[in-house]
Amino acid sequence: MIRRVKSGFRANRSLRFIYGRFSSRKDRYYNKMEKKPKKKNIAETVRELVKDAVEECGCTLWDVEYVKEPTGWNLAIYIDREGGISLTDCEMVNDAVEPIIDEADPIEGSYCLEISSPGLERDLKNHEHIEAFLGTEVAVRLYTAIDGTKSFNAILASHDEEKDTVTFAMADEKELTLERKAIAKLSTVAEF
Repeated sequence: MIRRVKSGFRANRSLRFIYGRFSSRKDRYYNKMEKKPKKKNIAETVRELVKDAVEECGCTLWDVEYVKEPTGWNLAIYIDREGGISLTDCEMVNDAVEPIIDEADPIEGSYCLEISSPGLERDLKNHEHIEAFLGTEVAVRLYTAIDGTKSFNAILASHDEEKDTVTFAMADEKELTLERKAIAKLSTVAEF
């Protein structure tokens, strides 16, 4: 609870009541800095907090994102399981992770908690994601154009974790090997 306290001849001095004690604005600033991670680290912090709880629910943690939406901040936790995710799975994971996040309180202010499937066309962001979809068609978007194009579809042929490269089987029977840092976005392609 935060409240302003003004009294006496020092009415312009404001104190804040935080965590059960009074502290000056300066103390409040430094206490926040020690206890709250920066926005870029929030997704990683939440990932560490909820990973075990998600696995106890029989699901795997696919990704965690903390992004600014037009309606405010959104904490999205993407889960997956063999055979797909149901609404019941999302509800079960929500009930498991919400108390953990509330207790750790890694986020300042209000946010919307979203538990969801990564979808049919999901982003492949780490080595485990890439390994899981070897041999499937993916959409590739590059930071800089190669042969005049920045985006293409190809088969995900192989992945070298040590060299941090990904090899694609192109439509013309050639292979293209790229460093992961050259790839802006890598995602699966839904087949209907």
